[in-house]
Amino acid sequence: MHPFDNHDVLLEALRKGEEKAFEYLFDRYYEGLLNYAGRILHDTELANDVVQEAFCGLFERRKELKGN
Repeated sequence: MHPFDNHDVLLEALRKGEEKAFEYLFDRYYEGLLNYAGRILHDTELANDVVQEAFCGLFERRKELKGN
């Protein structure tokens, strides 16, 4: 089990801007999000841009993340 599998640990690490937390999210969710966006947009390049923007937005607004 990875430490970031714990939602609270992951959230706190993201708020602090820990690079490993973002790597974890990217590695875990990028491919699935890309596939999902690609099915909706029917354009792989645009889907890639949208998913990258989502990750950038998450990073930029990391301090606003709220827990349960």
